[in-house]
Amino acid sequence: MLNEERGTRAPARLLVWPNPFRTKQENPYLELLYSALSEHGIRLSGELELRPGELGDGEIDATHIHWPEHLWLDRNAPLKTRLRRLARLVWVLRQARRHRVCRIWTVHNLQRHEGNDWLDSLGFRMMYRESDLLLCHDETAYDAIKRLVPKSHVLIVPHGNYDGVFPNPRPRARILDELGLDRRTPTLGCLGAIRSYKGLDFACRALEGYPSPIQLIVAGTPKLPRDELQSLRRQMRQMPRAVLIEKELSHAEFADIVSVCDAVLLPYRKITGSGSLLAAWTLGKGVIASDLPFFRGMVAEDRACGELFRFGEADSLRRAVEAHLQIPAIERQRAALRKARAYQWSRCVEPLADFLRSWKGREWREA
Repeated sequence: MLNEERGTRAPARLLVWPNPFRTKQENPYLELLYSALSEHGIRLSGELELRPGELGDGEIDATHIHWPEHLWLDRNAPLKTRLRRLARLVWVLRQARRHRVCRIWTVHNLQRHEGNDWLDSLGFRMMYRESDLLLCHDETAYDAIKRLVPKSHVLIVPHGNYDGVFPNPRPRARILDELGLDRRTPTLGCLGAIRSYKGLDFACRALEGYPSPIQLIVAGTPKLPRDELQSLRRQMRQMPRAVLIEKELSHAEFADIVSVCDAVLLPYRKITGSGSLLAAWTLGKGVIASDLPFFRGMVAEDRACGELFRFGEADSLRRAVEAHLQIPAIERQRAALRKARAYQWSRCVEPLADFLRSWKGREWREA
């Protein structure tokens, strides 16, 4: 395991799920995380697979799971198949415990974005029970996990920035012309997977009543029920200056669209952590976000990097947009970049790297 050999410490070896170097991820979060850990001597040994034998050879120090619900999620599969997948996951985690392999789960969400069914709730309970270490992104999530599982061992590993991910954008005028938008009108962007919890329907209604011209870009992979997607399309067609781009964005396309926005709009109904916030700051853009605990803690009264509003109150969102846009663009940019620099991955992963370096097969679970 992690022992001293001839005065040097052997690297920690992880089996992870999903493995971003095996299966391309839309969000480069995992690549950034594990690349940063590699600088601390933490090595990936492959992807965790729900089969026997891979954890008993003494070559693995820890398993690390993200979004475990996707291991049993397939709604089109028979219930018996989903239950079998969950049972297999639990069996593998118990095998890991037997072989003194540390079991780590990053709790990105306290429940699925679209809400849990009874099997999801069961799966999350089993993950809490079968994990030696829980990771989360901020103190709010830490407190929520401790309320759910008081005896759990939890570490805060902040979500890092996206330095080095995005290329330089193309000229602003060219991008706006291609989108059919006006070069002088303030522009807001909602980017990333298009999902119900992101509150896009509310944002469209609120911005329809904005007192002066404003433009909205919504771009990302549609992950809405068909009726909700059709409703969003209708809403955006009714807005005089709105563009809906229904596709996964490349890093270059993401950078282009953010570059023409005066702010990134995050009108979420709920959230535990947000890569969109760190991506916006990395690209020098402030955010206008729902007054949720995660956003509140990240913005921390610095109005130049972000403005908060009460979700569901259209006037509150409109006032937040107006207040943020009144701050000079150069001040907003400096504040956003300053915030992004505070979340360098090399520093963000230090708590996890320190834990893994100290792990020697001991059990952290309390009796």
